[in-house]
Amino acid sequence: MKVALTTAERRVLDQVSKGKASKAIADELGISPATVHRHKASMFQKTGAWNIISLVRMFYVLRDKVTGEIYPTIEIRWNENFRTLTPNCERNQKAR
Repeated sequence: MKVALTTAERRVLDQVSKGKASKAIADELGISPATVHRHKASMFQKTGAWNIISLVRMFYVLRDKVTGEIYPTIEIRWNENFRTLTPNCERNQKAR
């Protein structure tokens, strides 16, 4: 399953991965906390992640090692035996 995050979703995810709360993210990005929650909900729906930890873990391993940016599109493979998300790093191509 290929997943594409919007620029706004990637910005929110970057802040979430730094341990920031929704209110702090909203203040940092100049958006409302409700918008932060909408972006999180959209990311959960797109990826099938069941909590913020699994979502952050999935995308943390897919950061560009030089710039630290989150890749805009990834391919996700479900590991049914362990019920975990396994990102497919080999097929991921960074789109700019």
